[in-house]
Amino acid sequence: MTEHQNLEWKESWRDEYLRWICGFANAQGGTLVIGKNDRGENVGVKQTQRWLQEIPNKVRDLLGIMVHVNLKTEAGRDLVEIVVEPYPCLQRLKGKHPSQPFNPDIANAFFRAGMIEAWGRGIERMLEACRTANLSEPEFRYEQTGLWVEFRFPASAEMPMTKTPVMIVEFLRMNPNATLAEVAAAVGKSLRVVERASSKLVNTGKLRFVGPRKGGHWEVKV
Repeated sequence: MTEHQNLEWKESWRDEYLRWICGFANAQGGTLVIGKNDRGENVGVKQTQRWLQEIPNKVRDLLGIMVHVNLKTEAGRDLVEIVVEPYPCLQRLKGKHPSQPFNPDIANAFFRAGMIEAWGRGIERMLEACRTANLSEPEFRYEQTGLWVEFRFPASAEMPMTKTPVMIVEFLRMNPNATLAEVAAAVGKSLRVVERASSKLVNTGKLRFVGPRKGGHWEVKV
């Protein structure tokens, strides 16, 4: 096996190699092998357990991405293999793509609480909300600090004054499976404000939630 654009060998770990990982993530992914010289000779790695813990933490904290760090053994010597998957670019985010939550424990808690309907639909819901509000699509920008989403709104003087209940009804008309937390994010109001407004809409018969808390949907009365 020889080095190529998706494979790089290094004799020992240095923090400057984070730039290789960043490059792999922003391209098609790749593998960085620690413990081989430029000729592909296995020179081995010492303190492998340290690197197995330290490298993924550094990558996460400094680059904001997750990598797979594996221990390999060749010819009786240990190697550390860092596998970097391609992270979603602007075009990939708008299509079907895997969901990789930064903190799986927190994401799982929100999912169990019914605040996440399905994995991997966050970007799709943002685009739907912008289309519903007749706004331009947000700009997605991936940097070392993480994924940035920039929403572009018209100047406040030109922005139509729409009441919160109307915005809630229009959004739920297009997104009947949305949670109130998602509604709040879409209309730019706090969750408490949206909860109060939606409660009034339910009491007046303009809005109705059908089915169980998880898996149910909203019905808008004309």
